[in-house]
Amino acid sequence: MGREAAAILDKNGETTSLEEDYQLVVYQRQQGRWRESRRMECRFDKSQGLKGLRRGMDEIIRFLADCKIIAGREITGVPYYELEKAQCSIWEISGTPADFLDYILAKEEKERQKRAEASPIKLPSPIHLGEGKYAISLKGIQESSSGVTSKQVLVPFLQQGDFSTLTVTCAHVPPWLDCELRSGYFAGDIAKLGINHYEITLHNKNSTGKTV
Repeated sequence: MGREAAAILDKNGETTSLEEDYQLVVYQRQQGRWRESRRMECRFDKSQGLKGLRRGMDEIIRFLADCKIIAGREITGVPYYELEKAQCSIWEISGTPADFLDYILAKEEKERQKRAEASPIKLPSPIHLGEGKYAISLKGIQESSSGVTSKQVLVPFLQQGDFSTLTVTCAHVPPWLDCELRSGYFAGDIAKLGINHYEITLHNKNSTGKTV
């Protein structure tokens, strides 16, 4: 089976954002050519709020199925987080699919080869400061081309829940984490300390206050 890539397109066949009426089109490359595999007409009902947005993204992710590359003019906020959570490679790019599908596939293949050839990377771990307080820096992985994501580092620790607060130092705020804070899934604060220097403090809602 050929490689697949999806595009968020307006009525003129150019990339658009998820904030407008659009068509989600999945293309498959076979025998050196891109062919349309399937398409879906989409429109988010803003009156449904965050729950409606998440339902809409669930439909999109089901439609994408095994297609893990998606391109649009602008993909931010909850849509970005939900696509990232579904392990999609997200591209913000303007134009028509004929302009960029080969370019995206070439970049994806090059990155995949780079990861395959790279030496195993040790993920940074939170440092225990006492009384259930932890700290971790993401700047190293964010400023490198290791392919390690903030989600790979943070999610296993957050899922364990054995902390009262976690202070995260980073070069930029991970979109998925920003989204979770805005939605109230996590409690916390974001402080900008300087250029490419942020500090995020996460509070464990289920913490008993005991030392971990």
